[in-house]
Amino acid sequence: EHLRFLFSDTDYGIWLWNSALVGILVVVITLLLSVPAAYSLARLTGRGGEQLGIGIFLTYLVPPTILFIPLSRVISNLGLQDSLWALVLVYPSFTIPFCTWLLMGFFKAIPKDLEEAAMIDGLSRFGAFVKVVIPISVAGILTVVIFSFTLAMQEFVYALTFISPVSQYTVSVGVPTFL
Repeated sequence: EHLRFLFSDTDYGIWLWNSALVGILVVVITLLLSVPAAYSLARLTGRGGEQLGIGIFLTYLVPPTILFIPLSRVISNLGLQDSLWALVLVYPSFTIPFCTWLLMGFFKAIPKDLEEAAMIDGLSRFGAFVKVVIPISVAGILTVVIFSFTLAMQEFVYALTFISPVSQYTVSVGVPTFL
């Protein structure tokens, strides 16, 4: 009876679809940007790479309420108000810094000798990255996927303020608002 009510009398199925779509797109964007950034920062020699990594992590610690007004202005200027694309644009602003910092630890744990051996065997640096480093760091990449997807599914404040139509709600907004 409760499931029938949930799926027939509410837009729960649509909210679930919206949440999954936003979550998947945020994960893809986060991976595309944080994996190469983390690898390059992990392999950067000297103190500059470490300090830059700490700086990236500190940007993650900025509370979302401080970023709310500038991000809402960006969303408004781009004409993305009341669109799921607003969430897809905003969520990576807090997933990418943390995931970059997290992946840096995984990439630093991989010995450079493995990459050098692959390059001696004829691979380019990119080839060594794709064929040696990525397979070794699958656990870190899966951690980033889970973290990013979970964060996108649970986020409430931006989803509530950037999305007004009920048909565009995510589960995190639809359930407390209508149920």
